[in-house]
Order: sequence, then structure tokens, then C-alpha cells
Amino acid sequence: MLFSINKGAKMRYLSSVSDIKFIRPDEHTFICGHAVFIALSSTGLTPVDSKRYIEQPPRPVSSALQLMKKEDTLRVWVLKDMLAATKHLKRQPKLAVDHYLRWGFKLKQDTVIIGGNECDGSTNLELLAFKNGRLISTQELSLYSRNHRGFSTQIELALSDLVSNFRGFQLQVTAPLSETLTVSPSGRICQIIDEEPFRQQLSVSLDYGEQSKNYRRFLMPIGIAVTSMVFYGIFVAYSWNQYHKAIEEYRTISKDTSGFDEYMLHELEAKRGFLLEDKPQIATIDKIRLLATAIASVEGVHIRKLVARNAVSQNMKSFDLPPDANFSVTADIPLLNDSTNLEQARPVLDQLAGLIGSKLRVIRQEPVNDNLTKQKRLVITFEGS
Repeated sequence: MLFSINKGAKMRYLSSVSDIKFIRPDEHTFICGHAVFIALSSTGLTPVDSKRYIEQPPRPVSSALQLMKKEDTLRVWVLKDMLAATKHLKRQPKLAVDHYLRWGFKLKQDTVIIGGNECDGSTNLELLAFKNGRLISTQELSLYSRNHRGFSTQIELALSDLVSNFRGFQLQVTAPLSETLTVSPSGRICQIIDEEPFRQQLSVSLDYGEQSKNYRRFLMPIGIAVTSMVFYGIFVAYSWNQYHKAIEEYRTISKDTSGFDEYMLHELEAKRGFLLEDKPQIATIDKIRLLATAIASVEGVHIRKLVARNAVSQNMKSFDLPPDANFSVTADIPLLNDSTNLEQARPVLDQLAGLIGSKLRVIRQEPVNDNLTKQKRLVITFEGS
């Protein structure tokens, strides 16, 4: 069952029990962020500390009209503390993930919905990828808060990964993260849909883990199943008719010998395959851009040389790279005191390793004098995978 929420209505997003004390009687509330854990059933993932959560009824991953197919379900867990604290509220909160799903099922373009919330000094991202109106992937990321100096780099890398992993997908950002992602240069590629997914309120009850289960939790699955069966016969008949129509058209075309010959058809198919296949050289450019972005965010570090393994073929030799390394960077850092060179370089390397997400090994170091600044600097070469 759906009912509309006026555009002037106030909404509040709950990720921590401490958020509940700020709720006003006229507000619609949605649980999201750190208070919820989601995963496709096929992944087998569960919360790290599952005893702190109560699992909710599984959610479908596609619209009612597609449920006749055998497919995954979306498993959802909610923190026990959050459920206990909201149980007494006159207006019961809803789960934001149910609104992400409802919105994603209606999309005609392949889309990654970016939801979540900021809480307790960190930002939780809930990523749901929809293809042809069907949920195909979920992921949760925990980043710094947007006031942290490292947040911009983290969100830049996260959005770059999304663009690389889901080519051709549009990125949509929902409230309450609509303003959070604008601090990133890549944030401009996202479509801000703000509170639109929450305008249609859903009557989906929360499971509080009581011994006597509320029968209303089964209303949505039952309704979906009944609707699917009603339309199933219509779609079977329509599909059967289209199938036979296509066969007759093929037979008519195949009798026409005045069309393309076999050589031309093979040539057209080869050209089509070339246009549709992934371009591995783009992956190499993306890798170099991500490395450069991470390194440039560390103050005082100057890049002199950056080499990344050729993505066209892992068997091709790359300049100056051993088999177990995917990239090599030569950079210089300032020498500020009389301690050893590596002692001064270690904090910088530790910070770079965290940003890049790879262990680094130093293969060459050399102190030099900067003729322009009259400052001693350490030229260091390191590799990583």
C-alpha cells in the first residue's frame, strides 16, 4: 500500500539511538546508515556482530511482475537498540532501503543509488545497483565524516570505482547525503534526487523480534505473489504470440537471397563486437588517475614519475615493474630534521598506503638539494600491488 507525502512534509533520518530524542511529532522518520545492514542472499554475507541485529523479512530484488523468475532476495538486518528505542513512537519509522528498492524498480536507465547517512564521526554509504529495474549488487562503505581532511579523497576514490565498475550506469544520490558528496570534484557527475524516493510512503512494518510475529509482515510478500500470478497468464500468452511472430518473420527474411552475404555479416558482427567490448586502456588511465589523486592529496609530496601495469594484457612487460607489482612511483618529500631518511619518509608512506589501499615497499632512496628552494629533499621510489 502506498500513500503520498506532501513536499512540505519534514523528514528525519535515524542512524543512531541518540537521533531519536530530536524527533518531532510532525516528522516522517527513516532508519538508514549504520543502523541497517543489507546483503544479497547469494553473497552469504551477514553482520559481523549478528547478535546485535534483528533480521527482517527478505525483500524482493525486482518488481512484482518479475517475481516468477528464480532469483536472489535482499536480506536486511536492523540494530536491536534502534528497534527497541523506536517501538514506542506513535508514528513508526520505515526503512530507507525499502524506498531505495521501490525507486530502483521504476527506473528505466541502469542506475546506482547512493544512500546512507553521517553518524558518530563517520559516513556510511549504502550502494544499490539496478539493471533493467532489478537489483544486481549491493555494497556498504564506511568513510570519514565530511569535515575530515581525508573525506574528499575517500569519496573521490569511491565514486571513481563506481564509474569504473558500473560503466554506463547513472549515479543518483538521495537525502540526507545530497550535500555531503558535493565536496568531491567527482560529485558533479551524480544526479541529486534528494528526498524523492521517500515521497511515496510504504506500509511495511518492522519486525521487532517478538515471539508472536505480526501477520502484517507477510502482507507485502503475499500481495506481490498474488499480483504476479494474476499477470503471469497474460504475459505468457503475449510472449508466446511474440515468439511465433518472430519465427514467421525470420522464415520470410531467410528466404530472401538478395540481402547481405555471409562475409558481410561476419564483418558487421566483428565491428559490433569491437564497439561493445570493454576498452582495457581506459582501465589503465583510471588507475593512473586514482594513484595521482591519492598521492597529490598528501602535503609536501611531489610526483616525479608514475608507472602503472598495462591493463591490455597482464602478460605484457611494463617498464621497470617486477611481476608482483602493479605500479611504481618516484616522488620526493622534504627532509626537515637530522633523523634518518627512512624515519622521515615512514609517516608519509603509511599515509599513502592507507589512501591507495596497498602495501608499499621502498626500492630506492636518494637525498638531493632543491636548487630553487635551497631545501633538502628525499627522492624515493616505491612499488605496490
